[in-house]
Amino acid sequence: MAKMNNVFSFFEEVPVGAASIAQAHRAVLRKRNNEEIDVDNEEVIVKIQYPEVADFFRKDFNNIELATKLMFPDNLEIVK
Repeated sequence: MAKMNNVFSFFEEVPVGAASIAQAHRAVLRKRNNEEIDVDNEEVIVKIQYPEVADFFRKDFNNIELATKLMFPDNLEIVK
C-alpha cells in the first residue's frame, strides 16, 4: 500500500463535502516515475469511506436475509 505523501503532493484534510458513503477531499496527484502518464499536479477529488459504513452494510444485509427467510424462503439462496 502506498503512503499518502507518495501519491499526493497536497491533501486537504477538511472534506469539501459528502459523497454517498464517503467524504470528498481535494488533493493534488504527485507524478510517479513508473507510470507512463504524466499526471504531476493534477487536481483530483478523493472519496474516503466513512469507517462505520462496512458495519452498516453488514447489518443491512443480515436484516434483508432474515426478512427473506421469513417472507420469501424460496429466494433465500439468491439473497445469500
